[in-house]
Amino acid sequence: MFSENIFNGNECADCLKRCNMFHHLSHDEMKYINESRYEAKFKAGETIFKQGSPTSHIVSFSIGLAKLYMEANNHKDVIISLVQPTSLIGGPGLYLDGRHKFSLAALVDCNVCFIDIKPFKELIRSNPNFAESFIEDISLNDYQLMKKLVNTTIKQSHGRMAEILLYLAQTIFRKYEFDIVLSRQELADFTGMSKEGAIRILKEFKSDGLIECENQEFKIIDIKRLEEISLNG
Repeated sequence: MFSENIFNGNECADCLKRCNMFHHLSHDEMKYINESRYEAKFKAGETIFKQGSPTSHIVSFSIGLAKLYMEANNHKDVIISLVQPTSLIGGPGLYLDGRHKFSLAALVDCNVCFIDIKPFKELIRSNPNFAESFIEDISLNDYQLMKKLVNTTIKQSHGRMAEILLYLAQTIFRKYEFDIVLSRQELADFTGMSKEGAIRILKEFKSDGLIECENQEFKIIDIKRLEEISLNG
């Protein structure tokens, strides 16, 4: 799933997994971006960037799956979202204080491009369509974050776990039988509960015939009931 060859050449214009907003750039603008970026590969578990580190580059995600998370003061991580191709990751620090407000870590082997923030901002100022697409992307991310905050606040633990399992099946893996890649602790971090609570609910779902799970292998058995639990919280 994550090992496909996406490059026909060595330039951004040849990349089959570049972010949609780059389609608003001219040939010369794409060349300008290409001259200010570099590719990097990360193995599962490696940190792509760290909360509090300088936002010298924006990240264009090409291959793999990663977790975007905040490190709380009590040393507990809160997973904000999962990142797939062809996402562009920057965050509020780009225009606030030049520091990342969250961390990004690879869940599987990943390929990313680091784009120098200076030429990126220059194109934001000079290309209205590119700028508008960037704003749309930020707006969508903000909306999804607000939805997650509301759901975490109003839904009980079973509803949150059901929602995450459906999100993984329908949005991330696009199938109902998958290798979850997240640890039980990461599932807990994603749903805003303790590891023990997450494990208990998974056991209940399995006992009730909603899912099958063995280590990292998951299968959604009763989609309708899981959707009802997610909806009703």
